[in-house]
Amino acid sequence: MAALSAGLAFFLPFALEFQSAVDTAFVNSKEINATNNVLVLILIADIILCSFIAIFSFKNRKIQKVFSLIVVLLSAMCIAYMFFVAELQEENMTIRLGIIAPLLSLIFGILGFNGIRKDDKLVKDLDRLR
Repeated sequence: MAALSAGLAFFLPFALEFQSAVDTAFVNSKEINATNNVLVLILIADIILCSFIAIFSFKNRKIQKVFSLIVVLLSAMCIAYMFFVAELQEENMTIRLGIIAPLLSLIFGILGFNGIRKDDKLVKDLDRLR
C-alpha cells in the first residue's frame, strides 16, 4: 500500500504555481507533481523501491524492518520538501491534494513496521517456548 500511495504522486499535483505577465489580468497556472520536480521524483522512486524490497524480503525480518524505516524516513523527507517547495520557497505557489500521497505512504510504512515488529516478537516468543 505504501508503494501504491507513493505512486499517486506521479499523477496528483502537490503544488500549483501561478504565473502572470506584467500589466495583465490573465493568470496562468502550472501544476507541479513528481514528474516536474527532480528531487521529488527521486524520493518517490526510492520510496517505491524500498517498499517493494521490504515486501519481497519476507524471509529476513531484520531487512524488512530496515527498509520499512527507510520508507518512513523517505516519506517524511518528501513531505517536508513538498511543503518547502509549495509554501516557503515560492510565494506564488499553493499546496494541492498531491501532498497526501507521501503522507499515506508514511502511514502505511509505520503500519508495516509495527506489523513486522509484532511478527518478530511472536516468533521470538514461540522459540522461547520450544
